[in-house]
Amino acid sequence: MKPSAMMAPLFAASLATLAVATPVLAKTKPIVIPASVFQNEDSKLCMSKDVLAKLADKETLKTMPATVCDTQSGWEGRGVEFKLK
Repeated sequence: MKPSAMMAPLFAASLATLAVATPVLAKTKPIVIPASVFQNEDSKLCMSKDVLAKLADKETLKTMPATVCDTQSGWEGRGVEFKLK
């Protein structure tokens, strides 16, 4: 089996998991991080399920992976706000 064919189900599962998490993250105070974390548009920030627990409801947490990684615009699309230092 080609590597790309093996990655397709994994990629689809990742997208499905992120889609589940998307609508339930509530707006909170901005998360203060160094500006170097998002050096360019493709830079990703990973947050653990423990950090996201205060932003997501309990049902979403049950299906959420241990770590979620996304770009700044991806996180902001979910309602997470950043303050870059």
